[in-house]
Amino acid sequence: ENGIPDILDEARWGIDVWMAGQQDSGGVGTWIEATSHPLENDPGADTQPYYLSLATRNSSLEYARYAAMLGRALSLSGPSKEAEPYLESAVAAHAFGTDESIRVSTSWDADGETHTWTEAPEPDEERVLWATVALWLATQDAVYQTELASDEMDAVFLSAVDQLWWQ
Repeated sequence: ENGIPDILDEARWGIDVWMAGQQDSGGVGTWIEATSHPLENDPGADTQPYYLSLATRNSSLEYARYAAMLGRALSLSGPSKEAEPYLESAVAAHAFGTDESIRVSTSWDADGETHTWTEAPEPDEERVLWATVALWLATQDAVYQTELASDEMDAVFLSAVDQLWWQ
């Protein structure tokens, strides 16, 4: 009906869940959880609150990869105007994920103790690689091509391919 292949409409529905939670900073949490298993067998009747995870650099890069892939697929299938929000969102998430000044940290109390978590100083190299590849393929922006054309990214790519081959 809308000129978009059904499979892309389904993918769009899935990405829209995460895009709706994207922060103004570009960060995206990619995990939804409650404090327990569902209290009702029917998910529509379960009234407990669900929470979106903290947006980290790694979660934002993961999201950027898939949002860029969807944007590219929408562009290739015809409705390029439909692709724009996903590509813009992916660019913002990639910028958050690769911003060296960001290091997410949080603390919480549980069982009378305070716990703290701080993300690693550097995001996962493979997440940076695949998000950058997806954005370059989707946008053809030379900035992403330049980021990929480095000895460091070559090493990450070769390591990723080795892991795929081994698996």
